[in-house]
Amino acid sequence: MHHYSRGEEAGLDIIPGLKQKDEEALRQLMRLYGNDLLRTAYLLLRDRHEAEEAVQDSFVLAFERIRQLKDDMKLKSWLIRIVVNRCRMRQRTL
Repeated sequence: MHHYSRGEEAGLDIIPGLKQKDEEALRQLMRLYGNDLLRTAYLLLRDRHEAEEAVQDSFVLAFERIRQLKDDMKLKSWLIRIVVNRCRMRQRTL
């Protein structure tokens, strides 16, 4: 049996809204995962402004590609993978 944090459960609740392109669901996604993604981006980029832009890009990309998420239980790791890839792209252009 798997126990979920409240944030993970809330993330699962908003996936249907994201798939229907509900912008309120996107705002909830940003509230739930924004700090974690920003922390990850900052550790990689060491620049707050670049990190914030990478996270914004990641949320837009995730919203556009939410139907590519195969396993709803992996929402957070999927988002982190997107932000890591966005940071790597930014590192190549810095």
